[in-house]
Amino acid sequence: MKKSLIGLLVLALALGMAVIGCPSNEGDDGGGNGDSGHKQTGAAVSMPTLNSKNSNSITVNAAVFTSGNPGNQTIEYGRNTANNAPASWQDGITFTGLNADTTYYIFARSKENTTHNAGQPSAGLSVTTDPEFVPDYNIGDTGPGGGIIFYVADGQADRPLGFTVEGYTGTTGSFASYTAHYLEAAPEDSGTAQWGANGILIPGVTTFTSSSHADYNKIGNGRKDTLTIAAYLTGAYLETGIAAQIASAATFGSQNDWFMPSSGELNLLYQQRNLAGIGITSGWFWSSSQYNANYAWGQNFDSGFRGSNNSKNYGLNVRAVRAF
Repeated sequence: MKKSLIGLLVLALALGMAVIGCPSNEGDDGGGNGDSGHKQTGAAVSMPTLNSKNSNSITVNAAVFTSGNPGNQTIEYGRNTANNAPASWQDGITFTGLNADTTYYIFARSKENTTHNAGQPSAGLSVTTDPEFVPDYNIGDTGPGGGIIFYVADGQADRPLGFTVEGYTGTTGSFASYTAHYLEAAPEDSGTAQWGANGILIPGVTTFTSSSHADYNKIGNGRKDTLTIAAYLTGAYLETGIAAQIASAATFGSQNDWFMPSSGELNLLYQQRNLAGIGITSGWFWSSSQYNANYAWGQNFDSGFRGSNNSKNYGLNVRAVRAF
């Protein structure tokens, strides 16, 4: 009798320990049950917000966790043309290969991992892609300023769909940043001139000392840099007849937004130098990009060589361009 009673007590104790040791199905955010592997429920995330878009891509800002304990979770993103959760997801925040003039819904959720199930999708962000861009001008056409179109950002290979022209907030000629699709070269040179401010590092101007620098081939910064240079020289040093001043004062075709091209923009002009109407066959030309206090970047149109050892007091050729 005593042995049977002792056996029953041992069995009851063992069952109790088994119950206590059994893992709970509750997630660490208290939001529901895990799967058969006892994973916890993925934490909730915010709805994405729009960063940028064009006719064939959408980029959102990264979503954030809004409730629960995210632990070691990450966030993934999906899109759909209907306002319901998509079938596939991705880690990145940029969606490419989209159709023009189409509404997409962008979702976010916590990504499944070894300890958590995928979370519930966020509310969908509705974004309509831009209409397809159809160029009004092609390379070699005459532009609004009477010059020649030498670059078209039409989304073809190596030509992104549009580019941002950096804004300028100086006292004269201020303008907000805008998206442009074309670069137009003035119909003629504006003579030769010094770059100016020899021995002075002008603040706010694109400056780099290596051809491997990200700004070496940058486009969209020439107009801002030209006005920055011109204003600095006029206000601080009373210099006149300087390359940036000449370029920004040009009025070809009654257009008043001409500027000295950046290093990247000047190289694009070099690549199209033989177009009818441009006809630059030789000579050194200034860019608006600065190397250091004593030198600025220029390009030799005989060879294509892009030099950084051009003293700012050298007289090089000036060809104005505009972006629109």
